[in-house]
Amino acid sequence: MRTPHRARRRLSVLGAALAVGALTLTVAAPPASAAEPTDRRPGEELRVRVLTTVILAVAEGAQGTCDEDDNNPVVAAVLDRLTDRLVAAAGPRTEDEKLPEVTGGWRQVWSDLDSGSPVCTRADRIYQVVSPDGFYWNIAEAQPPGGAPPVLGFLRGEYRVTPDFLEVAFTRQAVSPVVPPAGTDLVDLATQAENGEFTALPDGPPVGVTGELANVYVDDNLRIVRGRDDRPGSEESLFVLVRADATS
Repeated sequence: MRTPHRARRRLSVLGAALAVGALTLTVAAPPASAAEPTDRRPGEELRVRVLTTVILAVAEGAQGTCDEDDNNPVVAAVLDRLTDRLVAAAGPRTEDEKLPEVTGGWRQVWSDLDSGSPVCTRADRIYQVVSPDGFYWNIAEAQPPGGAPPVLGFLRGEYRVTPDFLEVAFTRQAVSPVVPPAGTDLVDLATQAENGEFTALPDGPPVGVTGELANVYVDDNLRIVRGRDDRPGSEESLFVLVRADATS
């Protein structure tokens, strides 16, 4: 069976991105004997720029239609290794130091989180708005099964800052039967949700679930998060996000 043109194009883009990623793992790797840098030198700055560019290219090339489509173990392995290189090149910072850059709106580009949901969550319409006041809202457009109209889902989390990660807990969820047009301000949506302007959903998982999120890298445009919840058998997931002020 022939692969559709769009799928062939996506596979070729992904293949090229993975090839560049594999090359970068070699070129951008510091010598095995090198000590961890305390301040970024010119070589580290260049390495950070190269790695962030490649990570974003790989993540965008691997993005599927639904969030569950992103779970390619080859892509996950490449992004995980590239992220390790990036963290080493960027140098250590505490979560407190990163928080001013973390706050605001973000759009998820790629994640290997397996939610197990039968609902198609649009991979290009998953957002997060982080408040400096200890809470955040996950916002996502979902397509229910059976041809029902899309809805906009909201999941609130609270966080407590520790030096190496954020302790998080999901506190409530809501839904809007109206999906706003592209260009809708994300902070406005999160403020409406915080004020209870959308239909509240009954408590139940994921409400009540706790876990940890580590912002392992963040700059003005790119944010990479590793996280897991505290439920038995939970595995660590990787999230690649880009800065966003409005819905796409």
